[in-house]
Amino acid sequence: MNRTERERPPVLLADENEVTGFATGAGAATGLDILATLVAALGRAAREQASAPARARFIALLDTTLRHLRDQLGFDVTWGMLNAVQVAPGEARCVLGPALADHDPAGLIHVVDPVLAALGFPLDGTRSPASMRVDDAAGDPRLASLAQATGLQVFLGVPVITPRTGRVAGALVVGRRGAARGGEAELRLLELLAAQLANAVDYATLAQRLARSEARLEQVAGGATDAIYMIDGEGRFTYVNPQVEQLTGYPAAELLGHPFETLLPPDKRPIAPQALRRPTTGERTTVRRELEIQRRDGAARIVEDHAHTLYNDGQFAGRSGIMRDITERKRMEEALRDAHQKLNFHVENTPLAIVEWDGQLRLTRWSREAERIFGWGATEVLGKHPSEWAFIHPEDEAIANATMARLTGGADVRNVTHNRNFTRDGRVVHCEWYNSVLLDEAGIPVSVLSLVLDVTERTRLAAESAAQRASLEAKTAQLSELLAISAGFAANAAPEEMLGTVARAIGGTLGFRYVQVRMRSTEGESMIGVGFYGVDPANLPALRQPRPVEFYNQLLDERFRVGDVYYIPNANEHLRSFGAQWTVPPPPSSPEREPGRWHPEDALIAPLRARDGELIGVIFADEPLDGRVPGRETLAVLELFARQAALAIENAALYRALTERLSQVEAIGAVGTALVEERQLERVLRTVAEQIVALLDAKGCSVALLDPDEALRRPGEELELAVVVGNREQSVQGWRLPLDGSFSGAAIRAGGPIVSEDARKDPRGFAPALHRARVNAVLTVPLQTRERTVGALSVHDPRGGRFDPRDIAITTLFAQQAAVAIENARLHEQGRELAVVEERNRMAREIHDGLAQGFAGIILQLEVARSLLDDALAAEERLVRAQELARASLGEARRSVWNLRPTPLQGRSLDEALRAHTDEWSRSTGIATSFTVEGTPRPLVAEVETALLRIAQEALNNILKHAAASRVEVTLRLDPAPVLLRVCDNGRGFSAPTPEAGGGFGLTSMRERAGRIGSQIAIDSTPGAGTCVEVTVPPGVG
Repeated sequence: MNRTERERPPVLLADENEVTGFATGAGAATGLDILATLVAALGRAAREQASAPARARFIALLDTTLRHLRDQLGFDVTWGMLNAVQVAPGEARCVLGPALADHDPAGLIHVVDPVLAALGFPLDGTRSPASMRVDDAAGDPRLASLAQATGLQVFLGVPVITPRTGRVAGALVVGRRGAARGGEAELRLLELLAAQLANAVDYATLAQRLARSEARLEQVAGGATDAIYMIDGEGRFTYVNPQVEQLTGYPAAELLGHPFETLLPPDKRPIAPQALRRPTTGERTTVRRELEIQRRDGAARIVEDHAHTLYNDGQFAGRSGIMRDITERKRMEEALRDAHQKLNFHVENTPLAIVEWDGQLRLTRWSREAERIFGWGATEVLGKHPSEWAFIHPEDEAIANATMARLTGGADVRNVTHNRNFTRDGRVVHCEWYNSVLLDEAGIPVSVLSLVLDVTERTRLAAESAAQRASLEAKTAQLSELLAISAGFAANAAPEEMLGTVARAIGGTLGFRYVQVRMRSTEGESMIGVGFYGVDPANLPALRQPRPVEFYNQLLDERFRVGDVYYIPNANEHLRSFGAQWTVPPPPSSPEREPGRWHPEDALIAPLRARDGELIGVIFADEPLDGRVPGRETLAVLELFARQAALAIENAALYRALTERLSQVEAIGAVGTALVEERQLERVLRTVAEQIVALLDAKGCSVALLDPDEALRRPGEELELAVVVGNREQSVQGWRLPLDGSFSGAAIRAGGPIVSEDARKDPRGFAPALHRARVNAVLTVPLQTRERTVGALSVHDPRGGRFDPRDIAITTLFAQQAAVAIENARLHEQGRELAVVEERNRMAREIHDGLAQGFAGIILQLEVARSLLDDALAAEERLVRAQELARASLGEARRSVWNLRPTPLQGRSLDEALRAHTDEWSRSTGIATSFTVEGTPRPLVAEVETALLRIAQEALNNILKHAAASRVEVTLRLDPAPVLLRVCDNGRGFSAPTPEAGGGFGLTSMRERAGRIGSQIAIDSTPGAGTCVEVTVPPGVG
């Protein structure tokens, strides 16, 4: 290698961030090029000082630069201090030349401060330094010691000042031993290097700040809820936050470096470059727009994009933007817009007018329906207060003002009012206002909304309806009166009372001053006044007098018929035509007749007819209170009154007839019950007499009986008054009457009923009794059975004083019942006498079977004992046997006496008598006996009770005689039917062929007693297993 090549300075070999060596040779750069390369590398290393390796590289490059500066300019020492980019501010780097090889670089680092001070650098940063040089260090007290120690004489210093901020970032200082060389040229070279180094430091500072800003941006943008992006000047993505992927579905790697129109639907992409890449002006602008984007999965979304333009030194550098998904909001806005359109449609087409006021009650809305109702257009009234135009009827202003005051004052949230309003053409309309108020948080009204309904027609119809309702209420009152009348008749009130109610109802509801109701009499030949309204009391006696029915048939001439009533103008003239006149004539002087007006001589008559058309009454209505001839409607209501009254009268008659018939049935039932249950003849006959008196409303009744044995009848006293009912008739109770010369005898002789209207003067009667009882009218009916006549029944003085066919029929029916009762009583008496005879025969048989045989045995034993007197032992045996027979006969005598005692039923019920008898029997015999009643105790027919008691006694006697029992159970079953008596023992029993074991009379007697009461007896016995006797009484017998 030649010298030239050897002397060429080395070339710096470096990559982007690190110096790797120097190159020499023909291609080597100049020293200044090397210095520029080193400074550029320092700048790049300064940007990465955040990490320890980057700082080490930076310090190595700084040392290399200072070393090359030393060698290039021929200095012996170089110092470098970069406060802005070094880790420790004020830390300096020092490079020594060969002349100072024996010195420690670390020691010389610390002398840079006095050098800087000698050069005039402000170490406190209070002022900006300038380039300085010291040519004689030995002469400077601050550098003398340094110069003496190192031999350094010349010092050059250049500040490193960043061009962007003008801040001192450090300094370059060099020192030389020899005299100065190059002078100002060296200083300018140092200044150039310091400027380049200041630019690198400034750029590094900016890069660091940018990195920190980007980190903060990433932190903020990454946590944002909106999608944040940046695009460059060509519209390509340079940054996207995670929310962009959530919004678009594209990962960041698929968007970075790609154009913004990637997100747009294919049909929108051709127009995107012009709008998205460059602004039309150089000003910084913010654009807000709504875009439709297409997600990676093809779904469409609507976003709101806020894009800001970015500039670098006045040049457009791109945009940053924020995108927000508003798809749902747009959908809701669309739905809201659709709902608003529908609401506006309904508002404009509703039958209600929409009127809205602001907080000061100035009009803000006036719908088309409001224009139609009131006539004013919206432009004429919007902004006005109600007081500013004639809108509300003066009489309703207070109502309207009070309504609004309650709304705006907070008393009401909503309310309704009805008031009258004026229209534009002056008409009055009736409106209903449905009002509501909207208040703010402070309770101050914001708006009042009123829905207005034109109810003019409805109000008119309501007024008409009210009139119709009043009319209907009047008619209802009339119908209520009719129903009251009908109900009153159904309650069987007196005709005078009910027809008086009819008269008052017609006068009160139809408006007549006078009303009279006449009713057909009972005999049917005349009409009598029974109901009146408004009639002078002085005229009542005359009006109550009967008048022939024919008069009314002539009065009701078909010429005057109007519907079912008769209006007779000039009734006096009509009366004279058939020779009649009014009971109470009208006033003699009559006013002139006017068309449609009521005249005093007019008459209005409503006939009361039965179902078959027969006239049963009339209603006269006179002097309408309004003075007018009644119209068709009034006449129709009068017809209803007449029909209801007639129907009610007829129903009342039917009701009375039915009541009477029911009374007859009840009376017959009472007599029938007495016939069945009562055995005393006098009580039965008294019941019959009392029922007849009640049915015929008579004063008295008597029953006269013939003596059944004709041989015992005394002439003139053949009949006896056995029963007499009535206050006066009691005085003749028990009198005897002749068969010839009494009404009873006459009826018996005639074989049928006889009637006398004047009994005390009638020769057929028995005068003493008739006068004593003060009898006037008499009805007498014979008491006959199929075989004979037993007496007669007489009824005295019925209601009305006369007997009608119905009375005769009722009396005859009850006479038949009385005859049956008499015959039954006599048969019962005969039966009782026969029972006595049978009981005597039974007792005779018992005495024969028991006592007689016992006494015979005693006599026989005594006779044998007498014959054996010589044999004392044999005689004693016969005497003992006779003693036993005597004791048995004594027991039999006692039982006979017990059965002869009066029946225990007297004064007690059957169950009480049976219980008493079984208790006494058990005590006297020593046999355990129980008595049980099944069902509720109730009375039975007396004959049945007596028979059952005797059968129980007989069964107990048989048990004592034959059963040798230790226990007996007696049961009486009353419910359920049939009635049953059961007597059971646990004795020896007997077989069926020998029911009368021991030859007794008991079983036969029990069968006879059961047969007499129509009952069945069953005897169930087994040898060694006891005996049960059971009597069953069929239903209807007991």
